[in-house]
Amino acid sequence: MAAEKSGQPEEEKGRTLFFRSGGELFALDVGAVDEIAVDLDWTAVPMAPAAVVGVVNHRGEIYTVLDFARLSGVGGGMEGVVAVFLHRREMSVGVTVQSIDGIEWVPRRLMEQGAAEAKALPGFLKGTIDFGGKVANVIDEEGLAGTIARLADSSGEESGCGE
Repeated sequence: MAAEKSGQPEEEKGRTLFFRSGGELFALDVGAVDEIAVDLDWTAVPMAPAAVVGVVNHRGEIYTVLDFARLSGVGGGMEGVVAVFLHRREMSVGVTVQSIDGIEWVPRRLMEQGAAEAKALPGFLKGTIDFGGKVANVIDEEGLAGTIARLADSSGEESGCGE
């Protein structure tokens, strides 16, 4: 039987990474994250889509680094030196973000349902949550992976490269 507090069963919780990008707060299940790194030196990739800031050799693996603000449509231009490396079998990818707000235990039901009044943001966002006074956009990891895969298939001309 689940542990109880005040007669109520304890809610199942998952660790959630909160980060800022383009002035917005985002929430991502920690299971999708391999590592968080700062002050990386990446190499620009000519003719790459606008969201690609470059590639980096990190711990012996080559990662494509994307600007999360551009990818999500909440801003433009690289905004930080914090990279979040995502766990994906099919690709090695990191995203630059403005800042990390922390990792917290969040009820799984809250992350799964999101809010009905989600903003008009890309398809990889499930909705919003209000957790501990923080209102955050919840990221759907599979939707984000699909967005990244489509970006990898696009050419520099189609993505507005060279702006």
